Amino acid sequence: TTLSAEAISPLLPATRDTASLLRVLPGAQTRAAGAAAGLPVIRGLADERLRIQVDGMELLAACANHMNPALSYLDPGQVGSIEVYAGVSPVSVGGDAIGGAVLVTSTPPAFAPAGAGSVRSAAVGAHYRSNGDARGASLRASHGTESVAVAYDGAYAKADNYKAGKAFKDYGFTGRAGHTLAHDEVASSAYETANHALSLAWRTNDDLVDLRYLRQQTPSQGYPNQRMDMTDNVSDKLNLAWSSRQGWGTLKARAFNEQIDHAMDFGPDKRYWYGMASGGSGATSATPCSPIGNNCAAGMPMYAEGRNSGLSLQTELPMGESDKARVGVEYRAQQLDDWWPASGAGMWPHTFWNIRDGERDRYAVFGEWEGRRGATTHILGLRHETVKMDAATVHGYNLNTFP
Repeated sequence: TTLSAEAISPLLPATRDTASLLRVLPGAQTRAAGAAAGLPVIRGLADERLRIQVDGMELLAACANHMNPALSYLDPGQVGSIEVYAGVSPVSVGGDAIGGAVLVTSTPPAFAPAGAGSVRSAAVGAHYRSNGDARGASLRASHGTESVAVAYDGAYAKADNYKAGKAFKDYGFTGRAGHTLAHDEVASSAYETANHALSLAWRTNDDLVDLRYLRQQTPSQGYPNQRMDMTDNVSDKLNLAWSSRQGWGTLKARAFNEQIDHAMDFGPDKRYWYGMASGGSGATSATPCSPIGNNCAAGMPMYAEGRNSGLSLQTELPMGESDKARVGVEYRAQQLDDWWPASGAGMWPHTFWNIRDGERDRYAVFGEWEGRRGATTHILGLRHETVKMDAATVHGYNLNTFP
């Protein structure tokens, strides 16, 4: 099922979460997480059971709680189309997933029609919702000739905690000294995020080259249903694609790289000082633990650095009037470090290494035939993948090692 830009447009005022756009598609749903980071669900399967691509980049979360899933890196206003394969996927878009595939494409480059010289366009948008004081703005500007197109897409959104329809609790304490919330306020539902995308495309009669740089910065995003909040997330992506039409068919190639710096901790609505009360009993809001000595931790900071990169080459060959064949190879590489600095109590004196020098490499080759008979499409394909993983020795706060 495909969701076009025209179908997406009326959905934008109600959400800042790209994953939530899937709700209108059969078999698809969204699992609530942060306000701008929902997790797609297809027929009950989610997370790593789905293959999710953004402009051909297969992105993986660098967070154990998946606070930065792939679709959170694209503002809904930057989406050009969404294609969903529920269940079995063609081998040309499948692999490494059992629940289906979600292919998201951002707004394509705008070239000038033949003989028009050049075209320019600009669009400015803004939104405000009273619940949570949610506000945001977006800007898109593009300039294109017959052979070159340049565009910038930017979006910013920020919101405070939103309120429920009525009071759903009879207390206001949060566990953080001096910080209280209204009885109808949903704690840890605030967020702030900014997305930037710069694209440069060049085309001839037979070739198209598209280079995109994307940067997202999320200074904070609360999670009502998680023990932690995201206190910072910065992602930089570089995506280069080339396609060429030849007399024998079409050739496509892509290379991409993503760098992620991610941080989690207790946000402002969660208890900061963490541990045992001074008297040795469990700490409550009335008896906060003491930072004096080593019976109390200053939060629980967690950091991660990830890198996703990939190469792909695919050719499509026409076979008669309605049939076609696809053959391709893919390489995907993921690197991840995940560590928790010492913060006190039982979480000290050394850094806890959860994942160190983690590596996961995938090598794939596939072949596929597609034939159309009337209103029915038949697809037959074969895909082979090799997965290699490795990681270095890790240790806990007390340096006990785990191979």
